[in-house]
Amino acid sequence: MAEVMASVQLFHRDHHDRTTIPDPMDVNLEATRSPFGAALNTNYVPSECDCQIIEWYLAELQSQVSKLENQLLVHQGSEEEIRQQLQERSLSIDAHRALLALARRLPDELLREIFLHSLPSNHNATFCPEDSPILLTRVSQRWRAVALSTPRLWSTLHIPILSELDGFVLFTQRDVMVKEWMARSGSTPISLSFGTGWSSFFPNLPYLSRLFAIASPTYSTWDDIAVSLSGHESELLKFVELLEIEGRNPFRRARKLEINIDMTSAFRNNSIDLILDSMHIEDNPRLKVLSLSTSFTLLHPLQSMKGSLPWSNLESLKLQPSKSVYNKNDVFKLIMCDVLLDVLAHCPKLKLLDASCAQLREWPSQGQEAVALPELKHASLSFPNLQDLRIIDFLMKCDWPALSSLDFRVRMSEGPVHTLSALVYKLGSKLTSLRFIFPDMPKGYLSGLLRELPNLLQLCLHPSNARNIFELDSSEDDDSDDGEILLDDDLLAVLIPKEPGVDQELPCACPLLQYLRVEGGASFSRDGVLDLLQSRFRSPFSLGPLKQLYIAFGKGTVCHGLEEQCAEMIASGLDLQLVYHTSDRVRQKYSMCKASLPIDEDPLALGWARSQ
Repeated sequence: MAEVMASVQLFHRDHHDRTTIPDPMDVNLEATRSPFGAALNTNYVPSECDCQIIEWYLAELQSQVSKLENQLLVHQGSEEEIRQQLQERSLSIDAHRALLALARRLPDELLREIFLHSLPSNHNATFCPEDSPILLTRVSQRWRAVALSTPRLWSTLHIPILSELDGFVLFTQRDVMVKEWMARSGSTPISLSFGTGWSSFFPNLPYLSRLFAIASPTYSTWDDIAVSLSGHESELLKFVELLEIEGRNPFRRARKLEINIDMTSAFRNNSIDLILDSMHIEDNPRLKVLSLSTSFTLLHPLQSMKGSLPWSNLESLKLQPSKSVYNKNDVFKLIMCDVLLDVLAHCPKLKLLDASCAQLREWPSQGQEAVALPELKHASLSFPNLQDLRIIDFLMKCDWPALSSLDFRVRMSEGPVHTLSALVYKLGSKLTSLRFIFPDMPKGYLSGLLRELPNLLQLCLHPSNARNIFELDSSEDDDSDDGEILLDDDLLAVLIPKEPGVDQELPCACPLLQYLRVEGGASFSRDGVLDLLQSRFRSPFSLGPLKQLYIAFGKGTVCHGLEEQCAEMIASGLDLQLVYHTSDRVRQKYSMCKASLPIDEDPLALGWARSQ
């Protein structure tokens, strides 16, 4: 910037003394080159005095543009030459206006706040150079200085697991970057997530030990940890016990823990208790959020769960969660229903619950008592099937008076469907949000369930491998192809408001519905979708329009022109997302920086982010 400053000083010397500001009428554009020519298209930050000079210079440029435009109208001079001068001055105006951009002159404190809002909201920051905060250090010297002096900007990090096979240089660079990142975070509480390697069965303990040692100087600030431990049981115990011996066990004080345990050896009934005991989680009074998944089914009550801490303080608990970035092989990771009830009995403050449950026929029930969770707002429950009727007994023992959001998943279509009726009967009137994945059910059954959800605001349906499940006439034979997923207009018909009849108190199923998402391959017609949207938008019996509609259509289904027909509703706020089946697979760009990156989702949020 020395050239810029010299140019500005020369401008001052040529036109005025050192104590006065030039009058704009004194600036002769023809005789004087811009004093900021060297600053154009750079990150130069002009002073307040410089800004006045630039504004005066712009005024003169604009005046010349007006004169040239008048000459062009009266055909004075060469038209080609005039247009060239106009283009030159327009480019100069744009370049000088860029120097006046407010972003160049923001105070450091305000710039820091903007930087913090640029961080990813649903996952930790990464080493990716295209994302914040790394990107912020590559814009200008000032931005880099502000970014590096803002510890909170470096308070989250996802660390990929690398091995010597990835190359010694890359391996070493990653370690250096981790050290620098930790130093920049200072004493700020930090959120760390660790990758898993190329496979979920990849023994990663040697590489984790290395990373934990590198970051150990800041272990007392580790507030949020997501890690997958893969190895032999003895190796797992040795890894955790060594952290305790060396006095750098972060599991003792973290506020949030996501732990995945993949044992490469045969497990014993007390394997999980031994590992949890070695972590000393029961000595952590700060723990509020816990996610625990294992590569084996939890068949027995967890003895490490018997104490008051940390379970009595937990607000969010995930046991064998249905969705986890660490479950690459989609293995059934389950917990017995009775074991889950035993755990929940020690967690009275829970607000969020996520568990993949099972009740094996050959496994005796422990006869657990009902468990009351007065503050629970969201539950995500996943079952491999509904074969055992004791699942109904489990659901009836779940006393959750504040529950308003439910994610219910069934993987296989085995077992009595009336389990769902029992669930809806117990919770239906309370629910405002429902995500429902079910592979098969009798015709017309789902339509009846939807009528029992009068307060639902948000509904997501994903009937994988279903067969005509929305046909209302249950007396007809089902001749459809078992492999075809058909979601027809009968589903939409029960959601269309009509004048209530004698036997019908509400105008339609889910009369308060605002957000609807249908996945799994819908075959709705254009008229069916349009009728739903228009009736919800205009019908006198409608309690309000849809705010968002997302439909993933099945193969061969096309609704061309629907967006144009819904233009008025879209202008009024409707978010319409239509996704059509395609045989072309879009390959996601692989990023080593983001491999096995845990994503946080807010289960209580309404609506879904628009697909990129």
